[in-house]
Amino acid sequence: MGGTRLAAAALALWPWAISSAVAEQADTPPTGSNSFCIFELPSAGNKRVWLNLEVVQYVELDSHEFRIYYGGGNLGSGHVFRLPISARQEGLAFLRRMEAAAVQCSRNE
Repeated sequence: MGGTRLAAAALALWPWAISSAVAEQADTPPTGSNSFCIFELPSAGNKRVWLNLEVVQYVELDSHEFRIYYGGGNLGSGHVFRLPISARQEGLAFLRRMEAAAVQCSRNE
């Protein structure tokens, strides 16, 4: 009878264990490869945004803003992500994080 109670308790906890695992996976950024290397961008509000580093064309850094130009083709069809910064060093630190993500993606190949 003790085994039955234990099995019933395990079954009662089973949905919680699955939902916890799914929630944990949702909070973990996906990994990538050279062709799909995603990097989480800072965002306002509760929306999370990732950029595929494979489509980045170039970056610009000045003392007030870090810009990522990506997804462009011809006729100015690209996009720009703008990150306000308080100092050039902050932008360089962000660039180092992007570089580290790209290196990690190349190791996943």
